[in-house]
Amino acid sequence: SDLKEILALSNIVFSLSTEPEAFGRTTIEALSLGKPVLGYDHGGVREQLAKVFPEGTIAVGSVDQAVSKVQKWLLNPPAPSKNTIFTLENMCMQTIRVYNGVI
Repeated sequence: SDLKEILALSNIVFSLSTEPEAFGRTTIEALSLGKPVLGYDHGGVREQLAKVFPEGTIAVGSVDQAVSKVQKWLLNPPAPSKNTIFTLENMCMQTIRVYNGVI
């Protein structure tokens, strides 16, 4: 229940699941709070990072890339773009568009 507070206190959020996630809610929540996210280049995390914070993407399993980015980010923290893509309003509009297309 306090995930928002934990993310807000974080300097960097990691999304390094070796199994691709369909959406990766933690990733977009952290980005929406302006927190940089380091995530593997697969699944929903890839899609979110590509559109909101592409510099956060690293190859799946690449510990060396992760360490290198973290070292740079701790010295010079990046600021993700504002999330205007993955919003409730956009999701609802796209869902209605699909329904209208079926009708």
